[in-house]
Amino acid sequence: MARGIPRETRARILSAATRLFYAHGIRAIGVEAIAVEASVTKRTLYKHFESKNVLIAAYLE
Repeated sequence: MARGIPRETRARILSAATRLFYAHGIRAIGVEAIAVEASVTKRTLYKHFESKNVLIAAYLE
């Protein structure tokens, strides 16, 4: 898995979520797919976003 500073990792997760949500819809994409797309573990994803709902809120901002 790729490593980076926290701000870059958060941005990579959000970017991956944006691509997947836009292409497939928010409900169709799970956190596992986002983690894979962002090259992070689910644990890292949850370290930056407490839940999928928090990630969705960041995406919608």
